[in-house]
Amino acid sequence: MTAPRGTPPYKDMLLVAGVLLILLGLGNWIVGAVRTRPHLEYLTQNPGPRPSSQSLKAELLEPPDEERQQRDVARAKLEFYQLVQSGGRFMVLLGGICLLASWVARRFPNDSDLLPSGR
Repeated sequence: MTAPRGTPPYKDMLLVAGVLLILLGLGNWIVGAVRTRPHLEYLTQNPGPRPSSQSLKAELLEPPDEERQQRDVARAKLEFYQLVQSGGRFMVLLGGICLLASWVARRFPNDSDLLPSGR
């Protein structure tokens, strides 16, 4: 699965995958955090009316106005970039696990003392 101890690091697939996942994950995490901020600020400044349970049905049947459409678009973009940010966090975590597995595989390449013997 991983390269033996004497091989160069770029041939260790877990190490390469871990580094790439961390780099891509950090990029997604940062982009998600930066792009979420303007939409979140817009939604906090323009929360819209709080409909009661009776007027919710009537509000859904009304034709959308410009302000409502802006809020819906901002909410959709906010949710998308939050998903990108969460995906970045997951990729960083997965990359860290790959790096840890690579380190363990290099540290204990074929240690028969760790495996139980069949005697």
